[in-house]
Amino acid sequence: MTLDEVELAIVERIEAEKKSAHQVLEDQLQTFSERLTNLDFEGQFGMIRQANLTTVTDYVAECQSGLNALHGIRRDLADAENERDDFRKRHRLSRAARVQSDGVWWLKVLFLVVCVLVETIFNGCPSSGFLGQQAA
Repeated sequence: MTLDEVELAIVERIEAEKKSAHQVLEDQLQTFSERLTNLDFEGQFGMIRQANLTTVTDYVAECQSGLNALHGIRRDLADAENERDDFRKRHRLSRAARVQSDGVWWLKVLFLVVCVLVETIFNGCPSSGFLGQQAA
């Protein structure tokens, strides 16, 4: 079986495409291999491990610093509680402290100011009458 010119041209064209596709495949495989080599998984894992160790060390240091700060605050709280207990014992108190709001404090101040003003007005009036009125 012999091939005519058209069939030979087709076979040559198919062989050329096959070689071209094979070359593209070889180039892609080479590129893929280079990319895998450049990924350097072991190096990346090493960097992650190092960052992990650094982060854990920093976390432990921050925890220790926080514990030291809490220790000082706890000592201050214990001193304040001892002072409170001593105050209660000296003054024979058993009730809890009562904290007043700012509104109640201002109301008391206003009441005192009004009392002082009324007293000043009464003291400034003539002694013979009420609010400047003369007795008949």
